Amino acid sequence: MRHRRRLGGLSISIPSQRQRCPYAGPLYGNFAALQQLKQLHPKLKILISLRGAASSGFAAAAATEAGRNAFAASCIDRFIKGNVAQGISAAGIFDGIDIDWEFPTAADAKNATALAEEFRDQLNALGKMNHKHDLLTRRRRVTDVVGFNACGTVGQIAVESSV
Repeated sequence: MRHRRRLGGLSISIPSQRQRCPYAGPLYGNFAALQQLKQLHPKLKILISLRGAASSGFAAAAATEAGRNAFAASCIDRFIKGNVAQGISAAGIFDGIDIDWEFPTAADAKNATALAEEFRDQLNALGKMNHKHDLLTRRRRVTDVVGFNACGTVGQIAVESSV
């Protein structure tokens, strides 16, 4: 059984804790598997990918400064700080966030950059407190890179190509 949760304008699916799985602990399913993988390979870096099409809520979340701030804060709290559920922590599983906004419109280009900047600013602020540098990537098709000018303004950002 899966539970649907709203996360800053996006709907995500989280497996139920009652779901049968081979993990004995507060985390189950994929999060537990990732946690075990990190224990076996401590230098492994894992990023959570926030994926959606233009109609999935990215545009609404990125449209205002308050929306960008709330969306970034919510994602960082859940995936980087590890506050996945009351009394259950997944801190340390994810080393960063990949923003995979599929096909933003030309009108969304400025907001896409502002959203990436907000994530970077909040990740940097968290890094000053915990002395850790969390990664931020933004997946774009190579043909779209010219319209996305985040490399000079956001800091460390990776651009992947898709075929």
